[in-house]
Amino acid sequence: MYDNFTIDPFVNFIQDSPITLVSCFGKILLGFWLGQIDFFAHPQRFNRMMNWWIWLGSTIGIASSVGFWAITTGQLELELSSAWLIFIIAGGLVFQSLLYISLFVKLFQVPRLQRLFMIFAPVGKMTLTNYLMQTIFCLLIFYYWTHGTALFGKITITETYLIAIAIYVVQVLYSNLWLQYFSHGPVEWLWWKLAYRNVKGSIVSIPS
Repeated sequence: MYDNFTIDPFVNFIQDSPITLVSCFGKILLGFWLGQIDFFAHPQRFNRMMNWWIWLGSTIGIASSVGFWAITTGQLELELSSAWLIFIIAGGLVFQSLLYISLFVKLFQVPRLQRLFMIFAPVGKMTLTNYLMQTIFCLLIFYYWTHGTALFGKITITETYLIAIAIYVVQVLYSNLWLQYFSHGPVEWLWWKLAYRNVKGSIVSIPS
């Protein structure tokens, strides 16, 4: 066990950390950059770039995803000397994210689909709330130390995907319901309150 650099996010957090950090921070920086260049505000300006992303995501991205699956499921065990490969895979997974982003943006530009996709907008407006809620849901469902159902390692990949879809459907429903009555998600509201506290300690109102 100790001779192989096998990534297992539950058993060995230390081994999982490098690929997680590279992938997560890469996607955070990617999202920041896309916002800076007004990618989502004016997507038609970036059609050529999106075509490249679709091609790279369909090749490098999917190949990296297969590699990540092989490592995390133990199908492929890496020696410590080959640990550099996980960083290559993590970088490739960013291309897969670009593939999803590009396809979604292109589909959103189709007038008939815009109304359908708008159902997902409230989820994006409550990103931090949904991220934390998703974490709580998964802890309760998969891990024994939360006194939940402890399904980790006991269900198939298909069942895992079905649970993930169910969680997302719940998030879509409660995000749409919540924003019918409030302008911000609960955690976003708290974040604004803390971020815009003035020098005297009073809290400014949250912009709508």
